[in-house]
Amino acid sequence: MTTWTPQSPGAGVISEIAAVAQDLRLLAPRLRAAADALGAAARELGDGARGLAASAWTAQTDALAVTAAALGEPTAAMAGAIDRYAARIAEIQARERVLGSVAEAEAAPALVVLAALREQADADLVAALVQATRTTSTSSGRELAQDASAAGRGWQDAIGASFTRWLVSGLTDDELTRLLEDSPHVADLLMTPTDLAAESRFAAVAEAAGAPAGPDRVAAVAAALAAMPAADRAALARLHPWFVGNLDGAPFADRIHANTTAIRAALHRARREGSADPQGAAARYEKLLAAGHQVVLFDPEGSRFAEIVGDLDAASAGVGVLVGGTGTNLGNAHRQRDRVATFVDRADGRLAMITFQGGEMPQTLTDAASSSYANDVAPHLRDFVAALDLETDAPVTVAGHSYGGSVVGAAESAGMVADRILHIASAGAGPGVGSVADYQAPDTPRYSMTAPGDPIGHVQGHELGSWGHGADPDVMPGLTQLETGRVVHGDPSSPLLQGIDAHSGVLRQDSTAWRNIYGVLTGGDVMLYGEPRLVEEIWTPGGYVQQRELPMTDPTYDPPTVDVP
Repeated sequence: MTTWTPQSPGAGVISEIAAVAQDLRLLAPRLRAAADALGAAARELGDGARGLAASAWTAQTDALAVTAAALGEPTAAMAGAIDRYAARIAEIQARERVLGSVAEAEAAPALVVLAALREQADADLVAALVQATRTTSTSSGRELAQDASAAGRGWQDAIGASFTRWLVSGLTDDELTRLLEDSPHVADLLMTPTDLAAESRFAAVAEAAGAPAGPDRVAAVAAALAAMPAADRAALARLHPWFVGNLDGAPFADRIHANTTAIRAALHRARREGSADPQGAAARYEKLLAAGHQVVLFDPEGSRFAEIVGDLDAASAGVGVLVGGTGTNLGNAHRQRDRVATFVDRADGRLAMITFQGGEMPQTLTDAASSSYANDVAPHLRDFVAALDLETDAPVTVAGHSYGGSVVGAAESAGMVADRILHIASAGAGPGVGSVADYQAPDTPRYSMTAPGDPIGHVQGHELGSWGHGADPDVMPGLTQLETGRVVHGDPSSPLLQGIDAHSGVLRQDSTAWRNIYGVLTGGDVMLYGEPRLVEEIWTPGGYVQQRELPMTDPTYDPPTVDVP
């Protein structure tokens, strides 16, 4: 159908309109084909019909969606309305052809009449489509209420996600944002998986994503997306956020956009559950939708989450990925964000950090003895870092705290490659790891630190089957052990960072340990660990006992340093 004018009121192709009506009759068994046809018809009607204001059509978007959902009487009513419309246009065309042999002055009054008929036909079609939506029933025969909330609920209950995707395809980003804010059930529908391979413009990336997991798949996905027209890539993130949000190889900007929709969908579900949300998920999701959050991994059911803190594009000094330890979960992800923010703030825009949780983590010390969590999460971390490498030219440091150190080691064993590796009070060098030769890239600069008296020391280096986490990274050749020092770095009166509290205290801002972590992340200088020195040997009935003292107990001690490449 083409734009008509008062001089050509019959403009358009009747066969195209008739085809839409036929497709609507087959909507139930062929939802996708019917939705595409309706989308084409709607665009042409909106662009070409003088009597059909675009604002009016947009205003009925939700109602049209409800109509399509029923796949029954309303669909037939819409098909009938389009048939009648096509018949009226055909009559207008026939009259217009007759006027072709009439003098212009004589034809002018007749053209005015035909233009009025065309405009009335457009208006009647709109009215018929709107009326069909107002009388839509669910499959049980229940009439849908006219208020917005009931209409939204009916949509949620019945409409096909394919039709929903057409409905949002013509909106601007701002319009889509407003729609998702006002009608969160739309986000829920957009998160419905579909067969992307069946849509030609997305088939290549769907095929790439179906390959076995690993860096090669990440590269293939990135290549497939890079080969797509920009409009198609944007449409993929907008219409299929379920696919793009956690797709390693997809540009992070697209993932952030897609995950905004995913978070809105999760918020909608959490609100619907009401009192069945004891963990306060709705409140967390509301905070994530606030300005400033850049979520590049969001899968509540799989306990997967990653968020960028800082400006990744401006991070010239480095990009860090922090993997948390035992007790890390989606409910306390904000703590990890607060931790990495201290490093980002100190770097004044030159550093970006990413908090990463690639799956379920142990929640108790008993569970933490098992290496199964590390082995399960490792492939996700490996592929995420491969995807990150496509986003930045800055050095990437992957750091693991506590159980997270075992995850990092397992990921290295599975093929992860980063510019630097940092173990912070790490449970171990990775399940089954005995030396750096067990890693994909043995020559990668690696660093480790554990504060004196940290209970994690009783775990490091002990392994039996699936229990334990490989060698002790503090003493394994190929790693540089760093000093944890004082609670307040540079203050000789500050106590040493040691004991139980030091396990998390190593991440305390402005401690010596924190300073060394910052040095690794940004490529600065770091303090080397000072071995305890012998003070005296005391004779006891059981033999001589050596009394040793940490060099940092001496306020005048100046530890050696080394530059991080």
